[in-house]
Amino acid sequence: MLQSYNGGRNDGFVLAAETAAHGLGSFAMGYYDRRQIGGYWDLADNYTLADRYFQSMFGPTIPNRLYSFAGHAGGLTTNMIGGSGLDLPTIFDQLETRGISWKYYSSVIPFYPPIPLNFPHIRNNQGMASKVVAMNQLLPDVVRGVSPQVVFVDTEFDPDISEHPVASVTTGEEWTMQIVGAIMASPQWSSTAIFLVWDESGGFYDHVAPPQVDNWGYGFRVPLLLISPFAKRGWIDHTLMDHTSLMRFIADNWNMPYLTDREAQAGSPTNAFVFDHSGSANKFVPLPLAYAQVTNELMEPAPLARDSLLSCQVEDP
Repeated sequence: MLQSYNGGRNDGFVLAAETAAHGLGSFAMGYYDRRQIGGYWDLADNYTLADRYFQSMFGPTIPNRLYSFAGHAGGLTTNMIGGSGLDLPTIFDQLETRGISWKYYSSVIPFYPPIPLNFPHIRNNQGMASKVVAMNQLLPDVVRGVSPQVVFVDTEFDPDISEHPVASVTTGEEWTMQIVGAIMASPQWSSTAIFLVWDESGGFYDHVAPPQVDNWGYGFRVPLLLISPFAKRGWIDHTLMDHTSLMRFIADNWNMPYLTDREAQAGSPTNAFVFDHSGSANKFVPLPLAYAQVTNELMEPAPLARDSLLSCQVEDP
């Protein structure tokens, strides 16, 4: 990534991609539009898209995901978290202490335990470890309206629909839209905020040089879609944010202290929410029926995935 960044000139993407594998240079300069990912475009049209949201550090998947629930990566710079001895305080510890319900849904990948279970204090605590569950529990929980107050959805490295290059983004999007549609059709939708994010940029070109807030980053821009009855409609949020902004939102929503300086200094997505004078949210824009349907086939246990999706119950001010 530093080769792509090239001191802020952002002119090394092709060279970095070709170094990784011959022929990837043209892929790095490509993009997807409404023809391939029309569902994501519909969400952006009808809800909020952040255009100043950056991956937290120049680095791969797992360190960036750690920023979303630990506020930093503990010096980890690769995906080799297993055996690293890393054990960081997390927002899950805070939620547990406060009695706020949570779950971490993760794709089942052989030889790769879900990321939180790499932390001994979570793995060895039966109460916390039991809340890190397989992805095939997500849709049944949503349909029954029994989702906890804070939900993390992590596809790990699911080869089918995690959207990691060079996997199909179309297949990943179809699954994501079905999950979002199920949430919208559930009894919990009226108090829900969904943050749909990608952990890192995957090597795709971007002309915007990321601000450097500390020795680790930011890294390159990644999309953030905020989907909620409370979200501004068709809004582009220019707030400077990164993955720790998700932690800050949860902390602010339940009046919890910030775990790290990066979290404390992170931009907040609260600008994307709006309430009327009675405190009630705007009426939501329903998804097309094709996206909102939940079929019996989807209810069958299956290793489903998504790059990263956070669902959080919002307390109405």
